[in-house]
Amino acid sequence: MKKGFKIAAISLNIALFVMVVAVFIYRINLPAAEVQPFNSVGFAVLKFFTTESNLLLGITCGIYAVFGLIAFIKKEEIPYWVGIIKTVSTASTTLTALIVLIFLEPQWISYGGNFFDLYTKANFFFHFIVPVLGIFGYIFLESEDVPKLRATLFSMIPPGIYGIGYLLNVIINGPGENHENDFYGFASWGIPIGLLLYLAVIAVTYCIGLGLWFARKAIHLQLYAEKHQQSADVEYVNYREPDKKVIVSEEIIDDVALRKVDDDEEFKSDTSSEVVEEGGNEEVELVTKSYKTETGTIHSVKKKVTRKVVEEDTSKQLHISQHLLGWQLKQDGEEKPIKLFRSQKEAVEYAKKIVKQHGGIIFVHTTDIKKK
Repeated sequence: MKKGFKIAAISLNIALFVMVVAVFIYRINLPAAEVQPFNSVGFAVLKFFTTESNLLLGITCGIYAVFGLIAFIKKEEIPYWVGIIKTVSTASTTLTALIVLIFLEPQWISYGGNFFDLYTKANFFFHFIVPVLGIFGYIFLESEDVPKLRATLFSMIPPGIYGIGYLLNVIINGPGENHENDFYGFASWGIPIGLLLYLAVIAVTYCIGLGLWFARKAIHLQLYAEKHQQSADVEYVNYREPDKKVIVSEEIIDDVALRKVDDDEEFKSDTSSEVVEEGGNEEVELVTKSYKTETGTIHSVKKKVTRKVVEEDTSKQLHISQHLLGWQLKQDGEEKPIKLFRSQKEAVEYAKKIVKQHGGIIFVHTTDIKKK
């Protein structure tokens, strides 16, 4: 299955690269009469984040296809940094799709336009097809390896740089008579609001990056980590003798009333015992004891007392495996983790403390993916 996923991932990235290049060439060669909403003529289309984010994804898809093919032939791993730039570019095109749907569509409709105007011809690809396919490939087909969570911070770089340039252009040159500088309308309510919108976009982009990362990690655990739980490395062993515990049980054999005594008569209890069976980890003793009841009657009771020595194994069989939030420590047979950890190293150190105290063994479950 992994081989099929790798081939599918490489194929999709090649397709996306070709698609982006073809659509970009188509867009820059459109005559002015056929230019679509939120678009421009020739290379002026590069001023739109839609174009830049899709080109970024197309370039990173091309890079992924090249290094993915090399890694597939050599049976190696794709370089770690490739996963980072795919995280960044996928977050950017996802942001594009969301801005079109949530921000630009209402504007366009308020101008009297049709909802589907922003999803025709080239816009259909850059506003919908490329972002959706990019998300699908990133989460499902490329999930064999997952970048570190902090890689999502880089998702803020493209919209951050673009936003600075956009706002500086509006501040220096003004929005323009026909909003040719403030073509997205972010500064329509003034520069302060535009700055707030800019910061909001940065925050949303980071949240998009986090969402993509967690989705990819969840698929990774399902397709890879969960399938390799039978294969584990023994990390640490501490065998110790089981604790010994004596379990005592009593059984009354006979209880006979002997006589009645006066209240002022002194009574002293008599006790006698005899071991009747002994061997292995068990001892049986017959105990005869006299006692006085509240009504003044003296009884003789015979008990069978069994003492059994049992071994109590306190050793722990602990399993460390990947979790959506990092690494988890579980006890054998338990579904709920004992604790979650940011790194495998922290989980191992914590598990060792338990095993050193109680004895036991630690298993570390990993996939055949490079440990992160």
